[in-house]
Amino acid sequence: MRSSKKTVRSYILAFLTSLMICALIIATGILSGLFNRKTVSNALTASGYYKNLIQETRSDVDSILVTSGLDKDIAEDVITRKELYKTAQEYVSGSLKGETRTVDVSGAMDRLQEKIENYLIQKEIESDKAVRRGVNLMMQEVESTCRNNMENPMFRYLYQYGIRYRPLLYGIIFALIILLLLLHVILVKQHRLAHRGWNYLAYSWLSGSMLAMVLPVYGLITGIYKRINVSPDYFNRFLSEYLKESLQSWFVIALIGVGIYFVILVCVIHRRRKLKAQQESKSVR
Repeated sequence: MRSSKKTVRSYILAFLTSLMICALIIATGILSGLFNRKTVSNALTASGYYKNLIQETRSDVDSILVTSGLDKDIAEDVITRKELYKTAQEYVSGSLKGETRTVDVSGAMDRLQEKIENYLIQKEIESDKAVRRGVNLMMQEVESTCRNNMENPMFRYLYQYGIRYRPLLYGIIFALIILLLLLHVILVKQHRLAHRGWNYLAYSWLSGSMLAMVLPVYGLITGIYKRINVSPDYFNRFLSEYLKESLQSWFVIALIGVGIYFVILVCVIHRRRKLKAQQESKSVR
């Protein structure tokens, strides 16, 4: 009867341990995925964010110029891809660090203004009040387009959410680790042979890790992160890659949990063989 109670108690403790391990993996996965600057950096690279952003911005600027009756090649040497890339990268990097950044394209706008004036002179177009007003409106539209494309508030939100929730996640992880250590000690101590308690712990790690692995595996296999539909397209690609990178980080953390199961299992098997060898040695004597 006493042995039966101990077994029931061990199963209950092992079940609680597996739930806490699952919670620990989820919290660690979120911390190392969603709130990790490296995840954002990898997603930016994998999605070709800067390249697509620059292509979209140049296309928008060319469209504005053509609609205004100007040659789209006017902006070719004025609003350069290299300058747009540097500006966009500085904005994203600063936003992720919590810096208040605004996109400054005033230099490019001054050069574009000069280029348009030379174009009007070359085409012998009189720069009267109506033409100057049209040029000013077009310049404002170009500047607004460049800023709107590059000033994405999502990156600032990621920093703010990180500041808000990262300490909470650290607290949860710390509390779970303390509770898990306590449960590990209780499970091992209540058994005369320590390896029996470790056996319960091994399967707790396996079940907890497998449970925590369900969502990332489902997400990665079904590609549910690809179903997000936001505009513009270059940001949609980035967001998909960002969620994919986060799920992969979560999955890796869960795999580490499975690895801990195998380590404990090997220790249990080794301990059993050692005890068996000791018993056989005593029986021979």
